Amino acid sequence: MKKLLSGIKKWFNRLYRALIVLVSGWNLRKLAKAFVSIAVVFLLAGSYLWYTRLYLNNDRRFWMAIENSMATPSVTRTLNSGGTGNKVVQTQQFFFSPQMATRSHVSYEQKNAVVNTTVETEGLSFVGADYSRYTSFNTNQKKEDGSSPNLDSVLNKWESSEYTDEELDNSRLNYISEHVSLVVFGNFDANTRHEFIRELKDNNAYTITNVTESTEDGRKLLSYSVKVNLKAYTTLLQKAFTAAGFGEFPPLNPDNYKEGVTINSGIRVDKNSGEVVGVSFGSRTEVYNGYGIQINVQKPDAEFSSGQLQEFVQQEIGTAL
Repeated sequence: MKKLLSGIKKWFNRLYRALIVLVSGWNLRKLAKAFVSIAVVFLLAGSYLWYTRLYLNNDRRFWMAIENSMATPSVTRTLNSGGTGNKVVQTQQFFFSPQMATRSHVSYEQKNAVVNTTVETEGLSFVGADYSRYTSFNTNQKKEDGSSPNLDSVLNKWESSEYTDEELDNSRLNYISEHVSLVVFGNFDANTRHEFIRELKDNNAYTITNVTESTEDGRKLLSYSVKVNLKAYTTLLQKAFTAAGFGEFPPLNPDNYKEGVTINSGIRVDKNSGEVVGVSFGSRTEVYNGYGIQINVQKPDAEFSSGQLQEFVQQEIGTAL
């Protein structure tokens, strides 16, 4: 028994000495850093889960997206109209402060049992000047003399529309009208954005009635059903136009709307990017993407003055289409 106890004692002594040697070999400073790093990882993970699961609810995501739309140098909008046999796709790239310009592309397609026609145009708009050109034209239709209409000689050649002082205000209004939507887009400073958001909230410009979540092309989308108070919203929109340097837009007068009058709309938000990707109301559906793309849009050299290009095109294809 004494030999057994003595053996156990020796075994424990060896184990103790081995543990002492092992611990004495540790770098306690590195060990402390490792524990701190692990703690930071857990803290960040916990903060992210709290932010995305608890704090960043659907209501906050909506207002963050509305504010993000006010903080972009540019955005691209696509409109689809028509249906089977007659389709128009209009893509417009809006550039905000410091540059104010719009670049557009329009595709028109007419197809049925006897007609097969496609036309593509491009346009550049500035406050006080517009430029347009045809980039593609194909048709199976014939002119009265039996020949095929042809625009090859004028394709990709710009026509300019310069305006006199008397016409300048109408040009300005036409330019602003393309920016009218149920979401404010622009490149405003932080103080202005916060003021706009506060006013939208205080005046109940948006009332969210329902939210659904879906996945399209790998993107998680939030679709908001929203009642837009027209008087409150147009009041803010006028302020936004003025702050952007456009000036007021009289056709959209807030006084024309009674208190409490609303319009039903749908506003779609990309859950990951926090961007507005769609606005719909009535029969109109707007798709948005291309946030923040910065391109220096310059006025092109025009080969046709106002009306000349369109007159040529009308003479060439007028009897065929």
